[in-house]
Amino acid sequence: MKKIILKESQVGQIIKQVLNEQDSNVQSQENPTLYDGRYNVDVVCDFNFYKNGVGITYKGREIEDIHNASINVSYLIDIIDAPFGIKGIRIHDIKGPSEVKAIIECYPQDTDPNDYDVDLIQEEITLPINWRKITVDKIGRFREIGYFGVDNRMDINLEPDGQGGLRIRNIDVSVSDFTIEED
Repeated sequence: MKKIILKESQVGQIIKQVLNEQDSNVQSQENPTLYDGRYNVDVVCDFNFYKNGVGITYKGREIEDIHNASINVSYLIDIIDAPFGIKGIRIHDIKGPSEVKAIIECYPQDTDPNDYDVDLIQEEITLPINWRKITVDKIGRFREIGYFGVDNRMDINLEPDGQGGLRIRNIDVSVSDFTIEED
């Protein structure tokens, strides 16, 4: 068995070459996971329509549920190399569509929400998304190596828009990445 001694710069070049080959293999197989160097994942949107523990309203009506929303989110992955190998994997530059469409179910005005015989009003709503208003929750760490990327669910926190409608207050996105902490 022969040993090969590599310099730090050579290890970096090898890692970049392997990643480039993986990218071209994925793209040549027409896999939608990678596009223009960005990774993609279909994400189910969970809506939070409570503010300070109190349910907000839509057009003056109490909200029962908001559902049927999923979007495609893209992101970049950077590998942070070090003399001893890979120091970390960083998920960043998370982007998606400019809006999300969902179905909102509300109680008719002046009805008791405890009355289960009431027919709910369903309406499709479109909410503009500002991707600068995301909060990233890092759920993966070095001991939990496995999937690296954006979770397939995200929380969209809503607030009243001042005109009876709704707007996105912020978006909570969970990512799995890791970095070795130096002492």
